[in-house]
Order: sequence, then C-alpha cells, then structure tokens
Amino acid sequence: MRDNIIYKSFAGLSSEIWMLSWVTLINRIGAMVFPFLSVYLGTHLGFNITQVGWVMSAYGVGAMIGAILGGYLTDRFGFFKVMTVSLILSSFVFIGLLYLKTFYQWIGFVMLATMITDSFRPANFVAMDHYSTKENKTRSISLIRLMINLGIGIGPLIGGYLAVKFGYSWLFIIDAVTCLLAALFLYAKLKGTDNLSGKIVEENDNKKHAAKISHDKEILDDVKEAIEIKVKSPYLDFPFLSYMFFLLLSTVSFAQLIFTLPYFLKTQLGFNEDVIGYLLGINGIVIFFFEMPMIYYLENRAKPKWLIAIGSIMIGLSFLVLVGIGSFAQTTIYAVLLLSILLITYGEIINFPYINVKALAMADPNNKGNYIGLYTMIWPISMVIASPIGFNLANYFGWDALWIFSFTLSAIAAVGFFFYDEWFD
Repeated sequence: MRDNIIYKSFAGLSSEIWMLSWVTLINRIGAMVFPFLSVYLGTHLGFNITQVGWVMSAYGVGAMIGAILGGYLTDRFGFFKVMTVSLILSSFVFIGLLYLKTFYQWIGFVMLATMITDSFRPANFVAMDHYSTKENKTRSISLIRLMINLGIGIGPLIGGYLAVKFGYSWLFIIDAVTCLLAALFLYAKLKGTDNLSGKIVEENDNKKHAAKISHDKEILDDVKEAIEIKVKSPYLDFPFLSYMFFLLLSTVSFAQLIFTLPYFLKTQLGFNEDVIGYLLGINGIVIFFFEMPMIYYLENRAKPKWLIAIGSIMIGLSFLVLVGIGSFAQTTIYAVLLLSILLITYGEIINFPYINVKALAMADPNNKGNYIGLYTMIWPISMVIASPIGFNLANYFGWDALWIFSFTLSAIAAVGFFFYDEWFD
C-alpha cells in the first residue's frame, strides 16, 4: 500500500491542508452557475453577444478588485477571517443574482458579487502556503487544485441537469447554500489556526507595569527593525511582472473555455445545457483522478520550465482543433470536442501547479499577501480581457478567428515561460 503512487502523492500533507481542501471542494461544487452564465444571459435573458461579453467582463473587473482587496485584508486580518466572511457574503450575493433582469443591473451587481467572492482566492493561497512545507508545497497546491477541479467537474454535471429539468433558479440557490456550508465547515475546522502575515502586532497587555524607559527602548527597537526590513513591492518587481504578463497571455487563452466555449456549444452547435455540463465535467473529473499522481511522478523527472511551456502549448492546441468544427459530421464533432477537452485538461495539469509554485517562490516573504494578491489578480484581469475580445472576435470575424487567436496567445506564453530564467537570471 505504501509503495502505491497514489498513496505517496497524498502522504505527508498536513491535516489543515486536507480541511482547507474540503472547504474548497464544497465551495467549488456550488460554483455550478458560472459555466452556464453566458448561456443564461444570451438564451434566457435575451442579451446579444456583445452584451454577454461586457457582463462577463464586469465579472472580471469585480474579481480583479476582489483579488487586490483579498490580498490586503489577508495581510491585515489573517486568511481565516477573510475566507469565512467572503463565503458568508457570497451566499447572499448568489441569491441576489436571481432578481436581476436588465443589462445594467447585471453589469453593476456582477461586479459587486465577484469582488466579494474572489477576495477568497488570495487568502486561500496564503493559507495553503502557511499549512504546507517547502518539500510538499507543490503537492499541497495540487491537492487544492484537485478539489477545485473535482468541484468544477461535479458542478457542471449537476448544474446542466438542474438547468434543463428545473430551471436556472436552482443553480443560484444551490450556489448560495454551498457557500454557507463551506463557511460553516471552515469555521468549525480551522478556527484559531490562522496567522496574521506582514504586520507587526504589538501586544502590551502583560507589560503594563514595566518601567517607562524599558517600554520606550522596546518601541525604538521595533521601529529600527521595521526600518531595516526592505519590503519589496510586486508592482515594482520587473521580473515578477514579466512572468505575470506571460501568465496573462496563457490565461486569456484558457478563459475561453469558461466564457465563450459554452456559448459556442449552445448557439452554434445546438447542445443543451446537460450535454455542455457533461463535456465541461470531463475536465474536472480527469484532473481529479490524474493530477496528483502525474505531479508526483513528474516532480523530480522534468524541469518545471519544460512542463509549464508544454502545458501552455497544449492549452492552445485545444482551441486550434476547433477550427472548422461546425462543418464536421456529428460523430466527428463529439470526437474533436473530446480531444479539445483532454488537451486543455492535461495542459492544465502540467502547467498550473508549477506556475503556482513559481509565483510563491518569487514572492517577497515580508509582503507575500500583496504578491499573491497580484498573482491571483491575473485571473480576473484575463477575464476582463478575454470575454469582450472573445465574443467580439467571434461576432465580427467568426469563431475560427477566436480559436486561432487563442492558440497564438498560448504559443507566445510558452516561449516566455521556457526562456524566462535565461532572460531574467
């Protein structure tokens, strides 16, 4: 049993990492509405393709603000409080989405909603870093991603079924319930284990009777120590910003899976939500079964830059194979879609965990919350860019132009990831 690769890939992780992973799973199963949001806006609320693109862009703006806010609040109050409050408030905003009807209502409220929900992300990353060791950090990240992707795999399956059988309202309701359940589970299992990071917290309750001169000396020593610590800003760290730029190109490409592909499958290929859910669910299910063993197997057998670059190319190829799919026979369409999903899935498996580790390694330990806040902000920035670009490219130049564009971005990112160390070391 102990020689089994699956056992070894999970062995040695802290109980807190496991608890955090279960909270993440509960939360991500509830995020079943997001893969169908563009479909819901376009087919149920009657928004045109440009309006759908701008609403999804507003989703990205709110997430970007949430990433910055989450990083700041994590440094100030600790990751436990930030994650718990974010989950509780998220349950209310999902209910609020039920009552939105107009384009401008969606623009404003989606921005607010994602600002709240995405403040969870930097806190989650800092918590993972806090509860893991240097030796198992990659596997800790992979376990969290495993739970995220299991939730992403289960969520669309449930969401697609509910949308077809009972209507979209149930997607929003279940999202709200699962956020609340995740908050309760987090509170019960991880309360009191967090740690304020990046702040000097003075506790003088036990020093009330100390001599004034001793107290003054202590203050002067603290000030001197704080002055001597040179805190690096991620916004002035050119190598870090350059790596984030290549990551942005890759995520703009990857984001088409979330935003434009479901809309394409519904409006251009005529698939129902349940079939879309099955296709998207393959991504999460495959990652659940294969990511941890693959990461364990590859951990000391290949250079991370090779894995990151190859993964980025595979993500791009997943879109390139979609060129001309509308003219294929029905059986060929299903085969090509399966190939596309598998390419992006395995590209994600060997790309994202190592990018996460690279970003954490580049972060200033005295300002880690802000570094991770900027890192997690890349995703919402990519959403802001990917959605209007994707929908407008498809609208004005056709869907094939979008798929070729997505491949090109991933290919450029792959080159940047591969040669990064030579350029900046």
